[in-house]
Amino acid sequence: MVEYNSGVLFFSRKAKPGFDVWAKLFPTADASIIDYPKSETIGLMPVADQGSLALAIEQTGFQPFVLSYNWNFRPKWYRSFFGPIKIWHGYLDIPEELIEQNKEQSGKDGVVQFCLLDLDSESISQTGIVASSK
Repeated sequence: MVEYNSGVLFFSRKAKPGFDVWAKLFPTADASIIDYPKSETIGLMPVADQGSLALAIEQTGFQPFVLSYNWNFRPKWYRSFFGPIKIWHGYLDIPEELIEQNKEQSGKDGVVQFCLLDLDSESISQTGIVASSK
């Protein structure tokens, strides 16, 4: 079963049956996972809805269009991406280098590249791999 990140969802009325099943499954499907919140102490996520979402999608046969990481980038868990980052999903400050890179890649003549993020040094390295529209 595929687990979907439910942090950012775009949908139309066509998805309603899946949301209805998700609402029924959420209270009963135990999808608790260990988390390290801002305090960096181990605990359980207060809301674990992703397991019930995955189950609802599987049960209804709905096939979502899944956005790339840059639409819900979680710097705590992800270290690579094709930019520019659209949503920074985390408590860490956004590195200045990333803000500049986003501007470059978002421009009219921008080139979207595969990048590696190093939060320890707050640096981003471009790998030379370029996204193709073909």
